[in-house]
Amino acid sequence: MARVKRTIGMAAMTMLIAQPCFAAQDYRDGRATETRTGAFAGVRLRLPLDADAPRRPTARLQFTGTHQQRDANGATRTSFAEGVQIGATRDGRPALTIAGQNPFETREQHRIGGSTGTTLLIVGGVVLIVFVLAAVAAAQPTPGPHPGDFK
Repeated sequence: MARVKRTIGMAAMTMLIAQPCFAAQDYRDGRATETRTGAFAGVRLRLPLDADAPRRPTARLQFTGTHQQRDANGATRTSFAEGVQIGATRDGRPALTIAGQNPFETREQHRIGGSTGTTLLIVGGVVLIVFVLAAVAAAQPTPGPHPGDFK
């Protein structure tokens, strides 16, 4: 009987001690996650890792936005938007996808007129102009010190 009373007393004491711990706030979940937005320009490789996969490796030039999120526990997740991808189809023809959709297939589905070469020329020209303007804006020289500034 004494052993049962001791066991009940220990259990009650453990519950009394643990109660404030359960009531305390978990500050790991309360911290805000850090979010960063950026851009990616480069080559993206996709390699099928399944040996029986009928897919082939692909390489595409990609211009897209990125979103990186760091949790309170230190885990980091990076996600890429579909963006603009320039590559080749399985037939070896040039392929362009914007936001994951091929504009040429969309044009054929909606029966929009125009030539493929003209569309590629316009899209390529716009992309080239944007990157040239961005490079010029980043390369603007800053004014240096004038004579007599350090006296």
